[in-house]
Amino acid sequence: MWKQLYGDTWTDGSRRVQNVITALNGKLRRCKVWPTSQYSLSTSIIQDRADHERHEPDLEARAAGKVLCFIEVSGSNCNLREEDIFVLKSKFDAAEFRYAEKKLQTFFVLAYLDQTVVLSIAILRRYRENVRVMCFRGDTRENYVCVPQREGLGLSLLASVLDQAASY
Repeated sequence: MWKQLYGDTWTDGSRRVQNVITALNGKLRRCKVWPTSQYSLSTSIIQDRADHERHEPDLEARAAGKVLCFIEVSGSNCNLREEDIFVLKSKFDAAEFRYAEKKLQTFFVLAYLDQTVVLSIAILRRYRENVRVMCFRGDTRENYVCVPQREGLGLSLLASVLDQAASY
């Protein structure tokens, strides 16, 4: 159901991922950002496969062959006009599971037409109980963790954090 519901957004999502790769790699000095799999930049609906986990992160930052963190790219083809930034709760839950399993952070990069905002997992944890049910696609109800816009970080700060992590 979800794949059919969001199938028309795959091309836009792939473009956002590519834009984040380009923007971050232009700022990074000690590491680079790479797609996590062939699916990260795919414009096709991903069929259910054993080699693709649900809410697999789009990107990973690597230095000297070591994965430093994961990056989940999301956003919308509109300006960020709400007071809150919305992250799909199931994506937050998947990031928490990855941290428990692999001890690697996930950063959420939300790309809108007018700005790009970064949320760390630590910021999301502070608002994990601030969940709203919203319908962005017809009558389909989805749970979102809502974070005040003022909590958002910039891509330059994320690049600094990643370069610092690469130096250890």
